Amino acid sequence: MPYLRRINSTSVKTYVSRTVLLLSDDGTLKPLAIELSLPHPKGDQHGAVSKVYTPAQHAVEGSLWQLAKTYVAVNDSGVHQLISHWYCIPATEGQLSVVHPIHKLLHPHFRDTMYITAIARGIQIDADGFVECSVFPEKYCMELTSLTYKDWNLVNQALHRDLKKRWVAVDDKDSPNDLRLVIKDYPYAVDGLEIWFAIEKWVRDYCSFYYKTDEVVQQDPELQA
Repeated sequence: MPYLRRINSTSVKTYVSRTVLLLSDDGTLKPLAIELSLPHPKGDQHGAVSKVYTPAQHAVEGSLWQLAKTYVAVNDSGVHQLISHWYCIPATEGQLSVVHPIHKLLHPHFRDTMYITAIARGIQIDADGFVECSVFPEKYCMELTSLTYKDWNLVNQALHRDLKKRWVAVDDKDSPNDLRLVIKDYPYAVDGLEIWFAIEKWVRDYCSFYYKTDEVVQQDPELQA
């Protein structure tokens, strides 16, 4: 709410959104309600001013439902652009020599990334760029990103960890890779997990050739740097 109050002090207005979904018996998700919230005019200690919208197809209610979904999509896009999608490789390029095994592992993945990132900084995420003008306004988007990254953890970005954190997957020893999806009709997770674990096995096999123990990792000055 403090950030929303500051954002809405500019020429751009937005809402905090919360979406409630129902997992149906057929394994699909259906939207039940969207809550849009604004800061309380008397201060954040009074909570938020909220309104709930439910699915509708006709008349004014249908238009309001579409508008509520749009605000959710904008917020989701903002999180994706400002948080999920951001990554940088200067540490890898600056600390690992070209003959280092991890550099060789990552180099094909990082190819052209610096060039693309430089373009993005000049078009999307710079002051008055695409993100600031279309998702979150003006100076607060950079500040919000910095705040979020204070709690950012690389390990938690693993697909299976992210799915468990969002309660759409649970540990299950009887399922492939010891993971069971709560939502079976979820192509992103079904296909993504197959790709994830295939890549993980390949990377693990590659790294274990050079690093037999944790101590070897600790004694590698380039990795530690």
